[in-house]
Amino acid sequence: MVPTYTGPGGATAANVLHFVSIGGGFDQAAVDFWLEKWSDFVRQLMNDDWSVDALAQCLDLRDDPPDELVASFPADNGVGTGAPLPAQCSWVLSLGAGGGRRRKGRIYIPGIGELDVADTSTVGGSFITAATDGYAAFAQAVAITTQWVPAVYSRADNAVHAVQTISGDAVIDTQRRRVERLA
Repeated sequence: MVPTYTGPGGATAANVLHFVSIGGGFDQAAVDFWLEKWSDFVRQLMNDDWSVDALAQCLDLRDDPPDELVASFPADNGVGTGAPLPAQCSWVLSLGAGGGRRRKGRIYIPGIGELDVADTSTVGGSFITAATDGYAAFAQAVAITTQWVPAVYSRADNAVHAVQTISGDAVIDTQRRRVERLA
């Protein structure tokens, strides 16, 4: 699934989320549920100047060519207050799927508000806890309802592996390619 976001001044961001089936079908109800739960999760972390877009492309890579569905959910703004950080600044949620560095994934969360960042340019512990707990709740809801679990794609063995660990640190990441596009 590829959820996208819109921020102030037309800034955009996107994530690529992988899931692996533990018995669920690839159908419209499942992909709509994924986007709804993802929106519920990420909106809690984003500033109210950012929104989760209403559509997300979903591909079933088990088939060649892949089946495609478009998840839909009403676009909704984040709930954070205070000015958002610049568009190229994101907080990173790290995902581990066992097997070392080759089975790690990252999800960049855009639109973090300045009230979540200390004067030292670090994210507070309460934000990190809310983010990791929120992702765990998202993963659990998706697994229970749709029988799919979040996964990490590994180039080393060309396979997806279920997420086993969730973490985040206090450092804000800057995506330089986004800075170049803004310039």
